[in-house]
Amino acid sequence: MFRKRLAFSSTNWEKKMKFVLVFLLGALSGASLAAESFLPNNFKSAFVQVFKSKISGKERKSPGHLDYSYPGKIRFAVDDPSGKSLFVSNQRKSWYYTPPFIEGEKGEVTIRKSKNLALTKFFDSIKRGLKTNKLYKVESKGKAVLITFSKRSAKDLNMTRARLSFSQKNYVFEELKSIEIFRKSGKKVKVILNNIKSNISFKQNHFDFVVPKNTTVIDES
Repeated sequence: MFRKRLAFSSTNWEKKMKFVLVFLLGALSGASLAAESFLPNNFKSAFVQVFKSKISGKERKSPGHLDYSYPGKIRFAVDDPSGKSLFVSNQRKSWYYTPPFIEGEKGEVTIRKSKNLALTKFFDSIKRGLKTNKLYKVESKGKAVLITFSKRSAKDLNMTRARLSFSQKNYVFEELKSIEIFRKSGKKVKVILNNIKSNISFKQNHFDFVVPKNTTVIDES
């Protein structure tokens, strides 16, 4: 039975999480290019990930939703009909879970140390704001902002650039419409954002994961 898998950056993990998600969401806030009014400490958003299928070469779309809390906490789920998945990470551990495709089968979870994951590094790094710094260069072009990563950051994040598009030129977080991520391999992934809500409160254990029964555990931590 075919079950869709996501790919995450770095070695074996990347084979499992397509991400994505790429990056999913370099969210921005504030009406200026100032770091102090940039990424909110907490936010949630629905998204649609757009990428080309390796098999058919056609454009594919996968819907989902994501929660983020600074620093280093993220939870996102992909709700694609061909296979759902959930990724949860805090400052200690990360879990990538795929539930059973058919009731009665086993699910699977892979556990890793979160400090080695590029996804949380990406979000935490852009907390510096839309201002050129030692990690990346920032250019504003109309309703878009282009982030070009330094050589070292590009290697660490496995991406060279990110383009963030807004509905207005003031670059307010709630008006962020999409993110395009340019990978070192030359591939591009686009994430369309919807219904962004910032500065919300999450439960204390929101970024922890309890492994369900009847689940195969792959512990790489």
